[in-house]
Amino acid sequence: MKVTLPTFGALLLALMLVTAGCGGDEAASATTGTIPEQTFVTVMAELHHAMGSALDGELSPAVRDEILAHHGIEADDLIHFAQVLGGDIPTMLRIWQEVAQQSRLLDAPDTAAQPGRLP
Repeated sequence: MKVTLPTFGALLLALMLVTAGCGGDEAASATTGTIPEQTFVTVMAELHHAMGSALDGELSPAVRDEILAHHGIEADDLIHFAQVLGGDIPTMLRIWQEVAQQSRLLDAPDTAAQPGRLP
């Protein structure tokens, strides 16, 4: 199944809503056994960037699997992280803001390597 950009956004929203009731105050302290927060942020940003970079706007399973393998995780690791922290709304909002920021950085031209060049 290919995932389009609007579908990806809908899936992320659904995941947040479903997991919102799964946690609580214990969620933030119960992150043992999950992937590190920065790994979640990085992988989600790379998946979002890859989808936006695809010519047809769809994320192929091969690209998804390549990104996950590069970071040594599986899709279930992302889901488990979201389930554990899903009830901690302020933390999840902060995490999704970090995902969006990192995704924008991936989308931006590489001006850091050429400081005299304007975007």
